[in-house]
Amino acid sequence: METTHKPRITPKDFFVHFGSLVTLYISAGAFISLIFTLVNRVFADALDSQYYYSVSSYSSGMRFAIASLVIIFPTYLILQWLITKESETQPEKKFLSLRRWLTYLTLFVSAGIALGDLITLLNYFLGGEISIRFILKVLTVLVVAGGIFLYYFLDLKRQEGSVKAYRLFALISGLLVVGAIVWGFTVMGLPQSQRA
Repeated sequence: METTHKPRITPKDFFVHFGSLVTLYISAGAFISLIFTLVNRVFADALDSQYYYSVSSYSSGMRFAIASLVIIFPTYLILQWLITKESETQPEKKFLSLRRWLTYLTLFVSAGIALGDLITLLNYFLGGEISIRFILKVLTVLVVAGGIFLYYFLDLKRQEGSVKAYRLFALISGLLVVGAIVWGFTVMGLPQSQRA
């Protein structure tokens, strides 16, 4: 009778996988927050006095989101790269129960957010309250949640070529994050102009 070797979860496995999940969620939240703040600033609503008159609230939100992305997003990419490289050199690591649990949790959360986003879109559409600001925010959430869902869904199905798929995901998400950060600086201004 042949027994299959079940890989053991080491402390390193736990912290790298859990760290990857936490940094993914923080990065996604910071990216969405940055885009929402930029959309509110670029497409200002004159009826919304909180945003219309308080420029400092924009700057504060943008600064925190940009700072989070600059630190946390590269950390996520590095952790995910470590996971991908290790599963390429040690294929049994792809079948760690921890990895599968966290992947399914991420699929569940991202699918739930995408479905909630679509429900919100339909609800506002039926109420006739659609604006460009609202559409851009819904698209932002849908792209982020959909991108995360797609990457992790394909990661479950993928047996070979994980490094190539990771590189493509890292490139696309990296370009989106860098684009959002640059857009944030063009709207907010450079650090030396913030004090003035």
